[in-house]
Amino acid sequence: MYPLAELAAVAGCKFVYSPELGGHVPLHGERMETSLKGLYVAGNITGIESGLVAMAQGRLAAASMLHAAGLGGAGGEQRVQKAIREVHFARKHALIQFHPGITEARTQLYQQWGQTSGSGA
Repeated sequence: MYPLAELAAVAGCKFVYSPELGGHVPLHGERMETSLKGLYVAGNITGIESGLVAMAQGRLAAASMLHAAGLGGAGGEQRVQKAIREVHFARKHALIQFHPGITEARTQLYQQWGQTSGSGA
């Protein structure tokens, strides 16, 4: 449960501090993209959660990367949206909630991402 954030840090990814998410996490949006264009994150580096959430995030990051690169085909955006719903489902049905304020902290993180990235997402 100890996230390995060193690679993202060395790459120059912007980090934010959130005790509810487990400490310093890369600033990222719901599609898992970081402040560095083309760099996506998934798993405990985004906040301490269950293994099922981490796996769902990995699928979301992959779908997001393919779509952003124009390789997702006609259904690319639908695959991203489906993967986002799968992450939400995994979180909602996780057997262990690691911190009671994680939902609010993640919402704040995504808002900060939207303000920083200019996407408003």
